[in-house]
Amino acid sequence: VFISALKLSGITQNATFHVTDEKEKEYTKMVFGEKAKIKIAPNFPSFLNPQTVNKNVGELNLISIALISPMKNHLLVLKALGKVKQKINYRIYGPIKDSTYWEECKTTIKSIPQNVKVEYMGEINPTKIEEALRWSHAFILPSKSENFGHAIVEALSAGKPVISSKNIPWNDLETHHCGFNIAPEDTNAMAEKIVYLANLGNDEYQLMSKNAANYIRQKIDIASTIRAYRELFSA
Repeated sequence: VFISALKLSGITQNATFHVTDEKEKEYTKMVFGEKAKIKIAPNFPSFLNPQTVNKNVGELNLISIALISPMKNHLLVLKALGKVKQKINYRIYGPIKDSTYWEECKTTIKSIPQNVKVEYMGEINPTKIEEALRWSHAFILPSKSENFGHAIVEALSAGKPVISSKNIPWNDLETHHCGFNIAPEDTNAMAEKIVYLANLGNDEYQLMSKNAANYIRQKIDIASTIRAYRELFSA
C-alpha cells in the first residue's frame, strides 16, 4: 500500500534510490520501473582494532551479539553445545525479539552438560561491543539470512574467527582459514566446528585470529565505499 501511494504521488519520479548491491538494484527496478534513478553504495562497516587473547587447548570462549529471534538461530548453537565435551563458555548479547523462541532456548540451556556455561548478558551498548569481544575467542551466529552482518564484520575486524551459516555475504571463511560457514540447520556440523576451535592451541589460534582481521579488510574497501557515498549524496 505504501509503495503504491508513493508511485501515485509522483515523488519517486525525481527521487534517487539508495541500494547496497546489484540484487537490491534489480528489485528496486522491478518495483519502481527501469527508469528509476538508483545509486549503489555498500553498507558502511565499522572496523575494530585487532585484539590479542591467549587460548588453551580444550577451552573456548564464544560470543553472539544479535537480536534473539529464530532468524539469528541461537537455538542451533545451543543444541550443538550439548554435543561437545570441551570446556566452553558462551555469552549471548542482544534484546529478546521473540519471547517464545527465547523460552525454547532457555529450555535447551537447562539440558546442556556442566562443561558448557551459557550466560545471557542482555542488551549491549554499541560502545561496549569492543570490550565484550575482547573476552572471546570466537564469534558465533549461524543466521538463516544476512544482507550484510555488521556484528560479524566487527568480530572479524577484531580478529575473532567466526562460525556462521552459508547464507551470509562472508561465505568463504574456511577458504581463508578464519572461520566456518555451515548449513543453518546442521547441528552436527556446528558441534564439529566448535570442537575444532576448542582444540586449537594458542599458536594455531593466533594465526586464525590474524587471518580473520586481514580477511575482512581485504574484502571491504573503505576508500571505495566512502567514494560511493559521496557520489550518492551529490546526486
